[in-house]
Amino acid sequence: MCLLRFALLCILIGMHLNVGATGNPMGARSVAMGNASVTISDVWAGFTNIAGLATIEKSNIGLAYQNLFGISELNHVAATYCMNTKYGVPSVHFLRVGSKLLNQQWVAVGYAHKIHKVSLGLKVNYAQLSAEELNTKRNIVLEFGGIAEITKELFFGAHACNLTQSKWGEEDIPTILKAGFSFRPNKKVMFNAETEKDVLMSPAFKAGIEYAIIEKLKLRTGISTNPFMAFGGWGVESKNLRLDYSAGFHMLLGMSHQINISWCFAKKPKQ
Repeated sequence: MCLLRFALLCILIGMHLNVGATGNPMGARSVAMGNASVTISDVWAGFTNIAGLATIEKSNIGLAYQNLFGISELNHVAATYCMNTKYGVPSVHFLRVGSKLLNQQWVAVGYAHKIHKVSLGLKVNYAQLSAEELNTKRNIVLEFGGIAEITKELFFGAHACNLTQSKWGEEDIPTILKAGFSFRPNKKVMFNAETEKDVLMSPAFKAGIEYAIIEKLKLRTGISTNPFMAFGGWGVESKNLRLDYSAGFHMLLGMSHQINISWCFAKKPKQ
């Protein structure tokens, strides 16, 4: 391994372990579109913008696995559950990042609700950082977000995580702000673009496209900057089951993969 690759690898390992649930979205659909996901409404919105859960039509449960650059220390395992009620959509979420040597665990509860053409959501995380032979550190991290339907084709979303600047002792938990647009000219095509800003880092730009070849099969692609990566993936669904896959490519570090499965099992109750 060349010196430059080794240095970049150390930086990315630190970055991904530090970001955890707040800045590394789970859900292969979102990842395949370059993580341009602040306006997306599906079961994985609890990891991207909690407000996106407000408009899902059925209760859902989902499981996901992600490996970054073939490195076991960057493995992500996640689970999510959301339940539709006539009063809104409560949800619970779990994410584990890392290995036995160094890892994070995030357990969260959320709530999302739609008022006219605006969806709003709040999420409370219990975040834990563990390192072998060192003290475990814990804290509470708050997230909130919104999605507005400007027209039938155009949506705007914004999301904020950790504005209270909670920390693990001396270790920073990132404060991340995201905002972006989604253009959906018809039921087959979605164009997403957004900007993400960690208050301690340079901003990143993300953009992605989703295209439905047929109703039950969708192809996706996208890019993101800081660092630059290219993404792609697909999604298939039946009446109740949905399977999504994404792949990301970094020129020096190689490939990343994520796969998730979700099951919907109850219709949204009548208001």
